[in-house]
Amino acid sequence: MSESSKRRSVRSPLAEQSIAILGAGGLGGAFAAAFQKEGLRIAAILSANEQSAKRLARQVHCHFATTDIEKLPDEISLLIIAVPDDVIKGLAEAIAARAPLHFRSLTALHTSGALSSDALQPLRKRGADVGSIHPLQVFPKSQVLKERAERLFGIPFTIEGTKRATLIARQIVQLFRGRAIAITREKKPLYHAAAVFASNYLITTLSAASEVLRASIGKPEKIFEPIVRSSIQTALLTSPEEALTGPIERGDAATVQRHLQALTGSLPHLVPLYVVLGMETVRIAAQKGSLDEKQMTDLLKLFIQAISAEKIKSSR
Repeated sequence: MSESSKRRSVRSPLAEQSIAILGAGGLGGAFAAAFQKEGLRIAAILSANEQSAKRLARQVHCHFATTDIEKLPDEISLLIIAVPDDVIKGLAEAIAARAPLHFRSLTALHTSGALSSDALQPLRKRGADVGSIHPLQVFPKSQVLKERAERLFGIPFTIEGTKRATLIARQIVQLFRGRAIAITREKKPLYHAAAVFASNYLITTLSAASEVLRASIGKPEKIFEPIVRSSIQTALLTSPEEALTGPIERGDAATVQRHLQALTGSLPHLVPLYVVLGMETVRIAAQKGSLDEKQMTDLLKLFIQAISAEKIKSSR
C-alpha cells in the first residue's frame, strides 16, 4: 500500500466537515486543491469573480460555485477565507448579515498572516467559532494549481482563535503533515513582519544585487546562485551571526566607502538601502564580537555621511 493510500485509510476528523473556500486566488486555490488531494470534499467555492470560482470548482471537483453570499449552502460547517486582508472584515460582515448558514455550528478560519481572528468578529457575534491559520510559505502566481497545493505540505502554520477553531486548524495542519505554532492575537503583526523580512525583503535585496551586477559586468543574475545558496544554508544551519562575512564584519571601512562612492555615481537610488542594511549589519557584527569600538564608529560615520549627502541632494 502506498504512503498516500495509508494516510487516506485513516479517516481525518475533517471528513465530517462541509467545506467552503472563499477566495479563488493563489492561496484559496492551494487550500482547495490540497483538501481535494487528501480526499476531502469541497462543498462550495465563492469568489468575487465568477469565472475564477467556476474554474477552481472544476479543478477540485466541486459542484457549486458562486459569487453570491446568499447562495452559500446552509450545510457549510467550515469556511476557509483566503482573500486579501483588506477584504476580510467586510466579507465577514456580509456573511453574518446575509448568508443562510447555521452559525452556531460554523467554524470560520481566515488565512491572513497579519490579522487576527478579531477580523471575524461579525461571525463570532452570530455564534460561530473563529480563528486564523497562516501558512509560512509563498505561493507564486506563476505556478500551476497542483504545485501551489504541494507547497502547503510539511510547513509551519501559525494558528489562533477560539478553542474549537484552533482545534480544527490543528487538524488541517496535521492533514498537511505540517507544524502548528500557536500565536497570540496581538503578536500577529510582528510575526508577519518577520515573514516579510525573511521572504519579501530577501527578494528586494536580490533585486538590488542584480541591478548593481548588471551595471558592473552585465552578467546574468544566475551567477549569484552559489553565494546565495551558501549564505542562506549556513545561516539556517548555524545562525545569521555565524553566517555573516564581508567587509563590514571585517571592519573594512575603506571598502565600504568605495561601495558608497560607486553607488552614488551609478545607482544613487540604492544608496539608502545599502546604508540601512549596512547599519544593521554593523549591529549584527558587533553582537558577534567581530568589531571593536573604533571600527564600529568609523563604519557608522560613513553611513551617516552618505545618507546626509543624499538628503541634501534630494532637497535641492
